[in-house]
Order: sequence, then structure tokens, then C-alpha cells
Amino acid sequence: MTAIKDFFVSIWKKIPKPYHTLLKLAINYDFRLQKGADILFLGDSVIERTARQDTDKRTVDKMLRDLLPFNRRLVCISQGAYHFNVYLNILHLFRSMRHKPKLVIFPINMRCFSPQWDINPAYQFEEDIQILKAYPETRRISAIRINAEALPFSEKDWNTEFEFPYTDLKRVGQFFDVINNFPADSEGKYYRRKQIYIFHYLKEISRDHRRLVSLYEILELLKELNIRALVYITAINYQGGVRYVGEGFLTGIRKNKKMICDIVEPYTRNGFVRLIDLQESLTSDYFFHVDELTEHLNQFGRMKLAQTIASAIESGWND
Repeated sequence: MTAIKDFFVSIWKKIPKPYHTLLKLAINYDFRLQKGADILFLGDSVIERTARQDTDKRTVDKMLRDLLPFNRRLVCISQGAYHFNVYLNILHLFRSMRHKPKLVIFPINMRCFSPQWDINPAYQFEEDIQILKAYPETRRISAIRINAEALPFSEKDWNTEFEFPYTDLKRVGQFFDVINNFPADSEGKYYRRKQIYIFHYLKEISRDHRRLVSLYEILELLKELNIRALVYITAINYQGGVRYVGEGFLTGIRKNKKMICDIVEPYTRNGFVRLIDLQESLTSDYFFHVDELTEHLNQFGRMKLAQTIASAIESGWND
């Protein structure tokens, strides 16, 4: 009996499934006669990931739901490495869907501007975006067929050079070689972590960065659709960055953050957008581990994030 069950499970896993993001959106905002969820929470892996040592395995959105009053309906759309261009194409759907949310929440994850994320072929979501764009015309929810994780870097991208402070490394491939190497000695571990903190967070963001252009288009679109936004700058392990890079790490992340704030601030004046700066809000003990190289939070960090968002929602909610 177990063998038969395993056989059918293996067959089921091989069948292409409808693109989960679009399916969830359509079920909540297009298929129903009644209005959809009041709050749409968009996010990346920070929303989803839990630490091995956590006893509370709730994701951020589940914690948030438990903190909100029962009459605040929330739906979460998240996936590892989602970025502004994905969010933009999701939000474009509300031009044609039956319903729309009252409030959209989404993060500004500063690592999305790094070449580690920005030009990674696994994180472009080109097939996903094509399916989202086609929906208003076709009303079809196609399956994702390309395994993006298996897509290799092009030789051009692998050898692209950028200017980074506090390191001699320039080429993208050099940094990935460091990421993929796990030295056993303490000196090697220190060097690796330092390079990753630099690669993830310290490339200076230019105002014409394509992710910033998408952020600007999101804010314009939300204004057009008359949907309010709660935008937060994702917390990073800044103390870890200082331990491995030095005080210059703070100078670099604060300079990049100011660029973001300068772009978002004009949209906050009419009350439709609220920006919360969480970049340096959490100490190292709120992350997966004290030397965490990404933004992934343990149960205490996730609860802090959920509580901050819940408080902001309730303080600004106006039925």
C-alpha cells in the first residue's frame, strides 16, 4: 500500500502546477464575488524562513495575522528572492481584477540591489512575470516550467566588475567563489564573512538602478489605483557587518538607505505611503545566528517584525 501511495505521490510531483502566486491572487481578488482580503502582504524569503532552533515555526505573515483584529483580512504572497519587478507586475493585475486590497505591505530589502541578487539568473523570474502579464488577456494561470535555480550565469555577468569598498575583489565570479568556499580555519572563515557582507550590502546604489526604477513605478501605480502602502526597509545584521568590515559598514549602508528614503519620502506626504526604517532595528541575536549573512530572522526577530507591522497598520487604519 505504501509503495502504491509513493508511486502516485511521485507522479503528482512531476505534474506542472499552476503558478502559485497568480493562483492565490486570482482566488482572493478575481474569482470571488465578495471583496478580497483588505491587506496584501508581499515579501521574499525573510517572510518564510524559520531557524532550525526555533520552537515557534510560524512565518512572519502567520504571526501578523494572529496579531491583527479578526476583521483585518490578510493574504500573503511571498517567495525567496522576489523583488520590485515581481511586485510591480503583481500590482498591475489590480487594473483588471474584480477586487483590490485597501493596503499593500512590501519590504525594501537592501540586498536586492546587490549583484548577488540583482543579476543572479535564478532570481530574475522572467517566466513568472510573463505569466502575470498574460493573465488580463488570457485569464489563464499557467505552470512554471523552467527550473530557474539551474540557470547558469552568463560568462559576461560572471566577469562583470563593480567597485566595492574594503576589498580587492571586483568581479561577480570572484565573490561567488568565496561564497561557495567553506574554509575550516578561523582566518578563512573571517575573510569569507567579510567579503559576503561587502558583496551583499556595500555596493553604492545609483539612482538609475533598475530595481529603484521599479520601486518608483510601484509607488506611482499604487497612487493611481488609490491603494495605500506600508513599506519597510528590511532589518539587516548590521552588528555582524561591523564585526567583520568595521565602522565603515554603517557608513555604507546608511548612504544607500538615504537614497531609498529620498525616493520614497515624497509619496509619504499625502498619507498614502508609510515608510518604516528597520535597517538597524535588530541586534545580531534576532537573526538565525549572530554572524548571519542575510536578513533571515529567528522566531524573536520575526515576532518583532510582525509586531512592528501590526502596530503600524492599526495606528494608520481608517475605515
